[in-house]
Amino acid sequence: MFQKIKLSTVLLFSLLCAVGFAIPMTYFIYSANYQDTWWLFVGNFLFMIGIIIYMLLFTSRKNENPNTNLLLTAGHIVTVGGVILSCIIAFIVLMMFPTGIVSAGPAEQVMENTPAHADDGKTDGLVLFVYLTAIIGNVSAGSAVAIFMAYTTKKNQTKEKVISQVKVDTNLRS
Repeated sequence: MFQKIKLSTVLLFSLLCAVGFAIPMTYFIYSANYQDTWWLFVGNFLFMIGIIIYMLLFTSRKNENPNTNLLLTAGHIVTVGGVILSCIIAFIVLMMFPTGIVSAGPAEQVMENTPAHADDGKTDGLVLFVYLTAIIGNVSAGSAVAIFMAYTTKKNQTKEKVISQVKVDTNLRS
């Protein structure tokens, strides 16, 4: 018996998680101040909330009791999709603001109040901090939540059978 992961739902929640991360990230890039780095972690938290909502909706589907392995797989697929979209959005936002990361010469916007260990590149670590939190922070938050939610939201784990195959439904119409 095939158990399905709907691609349209995965793409929707990946996008929602990425946008949740992108809103505080945009403010951090706009302010370009090391003391506002905490906005990136607010973005990681919003990314994590998006994964939690997806996992809760995935486990509450009608007439289904998804397998734990399927829950783990679905949560990690949304996490990877969200991280890829977060990096793409980060690149777009970095191109919108005058950071000067692709132009020759000194950067137009550098991060202020940066400690000595964070002075990296033309933007004094601005791009480094954005991509480190977009990749490492979101992967950590999403994977942790996917693992926790797969085991805590499963209704009945005692009668679980090993799944033979997982089928990804590529039909974008729900």
